[in-house]
Amino acid sequence: MLAAAGAAGLAHGPRALAAEGALDATVVRLAQTPDICGAPQYVAEQLLRAEGFTDVHYAEVPNPTAQWIGRGEVDFSFGFASALLTAIDGGAPITILAGLHVGCVEVFGNEGIHGIADLKGRRVGVQFIGSTPHLLLSIMAKQIGLEPASDIRWAPISFRPRQFAAQGAEPAT
Repeated sequence: MLAAAGAAGLAHGPRALAAEGALDATVVRLAQTPDICGAPQYVAEQLLRAEGFTDVHYAEVPNPTAQWIGRGEVDFSFGFASALLTAIDGGAPITILAGLHVGCVEVFGNEGIHGIADLKGRRVGVQFIGSTPHLLLSIMAKQIGLEPASDIRWAPISFRPRQFAAQGAEPAT
């Protein structure tokens, strides 16, 4: 029902969306992230311009983006709910406007890994402690009875895709 209402609003075209009045601010700063989940914000650029934003700026910020939003260095981004809630609990002035998704993660392992339970005692690479993959895997592990902090040896492997390109190699996809 809500989707139909939203689609009906778009049927009138971008000019109808911007016809409500001038914006108080015409600059919007979005967090640029290497995650594929960020693709919708790039598609939304034209919609933002139709709404009256004349300067849509992408700020390259390291993860986690919740800290950058909380400090006012970017206006909008997306994030895994637990990362945002952790930042809010820590006092960051963040407002959650809508949900994007509950999270996505693909776990790759060698032939000895057949499920999350097989991660017990193993070294598991994640972007950084507190990253979305780390949090999601921790939740999954906890759900099956593992204690993520002690049963899994977390190995932060923080990197930026541009680092690979500068070295002449492509990041794995």
